[in-house]
Amino acid sequence: VKKVRQWAPGLRTQTTGLGNRKSAEMLVGYCDIWSPSGSSLIAFLDFYRERVRAGDEVWPYIHEVLFHRTPPVNISAYFRMLRRYGFTGCCYWSVGPRGKFEHTKYGVIRRDRGVWPGDGSLYYPSEGNSRKPPYWRSIRLSLIRDGMEDLEYFWLMDKLIKERGGDSKLTAGVRAKVKAIGNFVGRFNAKQNTYPSALRPQTTVQAIEGNRRAVADVIIALQRHGGKDG
Repeated sequence: VKKVRQWAPGLRTQTTGLGNRKSAEMLVGYCDIWSPSGSSLIAFLDFYRERVRAGDEVWPYIHEVLFHRTPPVNISAYFRMLRRYGFTGCCYWSVGPRGKFEHTKYGVIRRDRGVWPGDGSLYYPSEGNSRKPPYWRSIRLSLIRDGMEDLEYFWLMDKLIKERGGDSKLTAGVRAKVKAIGNFVGRFNAKQNTYPSALRPQTTVQAIEGNRRAVADVIIALQRHGGKDG
């Protein structure tokens, strides 16, 4: 890693896993993107938050909220956990079909028994054992897309607030909505989005949709009215 930094100083480097803090600390200054597992994220959360403050990026592994037994709404909760801590991305374990697939009238597919992370099957072949398009998109993949779009929503909201001089320059109505959005996002922590907690519902679809609408309302207010109510 030191040689990469020396020979290609503009090349960003990423590290995954790192089961102990000492190994992670040895890479400070040489790593730009950190991708901890769920257990590492919980154990060394203060370390990864410090890396964000130092200008690095943190992209935790996402597979623990993609298990087939995980409530789908927890994927949306995961992206709000990223928002809470200032993490800017996620890291996949794998994304493509694995093992032998059997096509029936109703498209029943047998997964590879040796692949337990849910993101090992983000899409499926549509005909027999075909590895060619078209593919079936999984619900998990659609929810990941929604989560990425939510992060863009938050980014746009932050940008507009900054352009208008910060929270103190907003009207009381818009400022109250921004505070409510932050309170909702603050409910989701690292422990909730890792195994086994991820197997239990962390919120409801209605609450997520309400949060999304609230962000949209703030964006519209800032774009159309400069932060004024109405």
